[in-house]
Amino acid sequence: MGARRVVVLDGTFDGWRDWARALLRDGVAAEDVEFVDVLRSAPGGEGGLFGATPEPVAAPSAPPFGVPKAFARRAPTVACFRGADVWAVLYRLVARIASGERDVLDDPLDPDVVRFQRTEKDARRDAH
Repeated sequence: MGARRVVVLDGTFDGWRDWARALLRDGVAAEDVEFVDVLRSAPGGEGGLFGATPEPVAAPSAPPFGVPKAFARRAPTVACFRGADVWAVLYRLVARIASGERDVLDDPLDPDVVRFQRTEKDARRDAH
C-alpha cells in the first residue's frame, strides 16, 4: 500500500476521467485513492474548518488509454448516480482494466461489477 492520495473532483465524469488517467500513469493503486466530490459532499460534512467545501483541483495532463467499449459507453451513466462510492468503484474497475483485466465487466459475480451494474440501473431509473 502506497501513500494515500486525496483527489478533489468537480463532480463531472470528464474531471474524474482526467484524474483516473493521471493516477494510473503514476501507478496509484485504487486502495490508495480517496475521491472527494464537491458536488456530492454534504453541507457541514467532512471538509475544512467548519465543514468548508474543498475546491476541486484540475488533474495533471496524462495521455488517454484504451478501455473496452462497454466500459466507455456505460461509465458516464454510472457516474450520474449520486452515490458516495461511485468514483471509487469506477477507478477500481478502470485500474483493473489497465492492468490487463479487459473483460472484467463480463464477470457477473465480481463485487465491483455487481456494484457497477446496480448503480447503472439506479441511474437509469432515476433519469426517468
